[in-house]
Amino acid sequence: MKRIIYPIFVLLMLALNIVLFFHYHQYKNKVSSYLQTAQKETEKNLTIKDNIEASILCNSTVLGQITYKDINNNNYNLSNLLEAKTNKFFICRFSEFDCEVCIKHAIETLKNNAEKIEGNNIIFLCSFKNNEMLSKMIDHYQLSTYMVFNTDSTITPIDDWRKPYYFVLDSNSTISDIMIPGKNHNKFIEMYFNNIRDKHFTN
Repeated sequence: MKRIIYPIFVLLMLALNIVLFFHYHQYKNKVSSYLQTAQKETEKNLTIKDNIEASILCNSTVLGQITYKDINNNNYNLSNLLEAKTNKFFICRFSEFDCEVCIKHAIETLKNNAEKIEGNNIIFLCSFKNNEMLSKMIDHYQLSTYMVFNTDSTITPIDDWRKPYYFVLDSNSTISDIMIPGKNHNKFIEMYFNNIRDKHFTN
């Protein structure tokens, strides 16, 4: 009798372990999914908060004298560039110290929406230690057809946030429509670019 009971007991324990293992993995997957959703919602809320604060700090402010260099190390003043153009510029602002994933997202998002603004209205205004690093960045993100400039000037108070951001700059050096492009705000970003096109870049 013992010889029969023991194998049955072992089989029952094995079956119980399999069931428990299956339920544990189901629970683990549910917890992981919940945490991922919660993290995305937190990131969304933080981005909304950042954008509200950025708008308050920066929109309608006038930039001072901003000097910058092109890839050939020629020096320019932003006001001279604005004087030579009656239209507005769409600026993508970031530095080498910003989150790399965020830089990639900001650049790729803008390139995907470039037809709404037209490439000759877009400026990538960067802060890199030297033009060699700037050149590598241009090659990496394939930005050779855009205006890309390097500056050591502080552009807005949110430069210290270490997050890429967009804004529109008019011929009076006035900032408007500033936005930090969040990674989980695709619908909001689409609305933003459609609005930018209709407000500023529709002839």
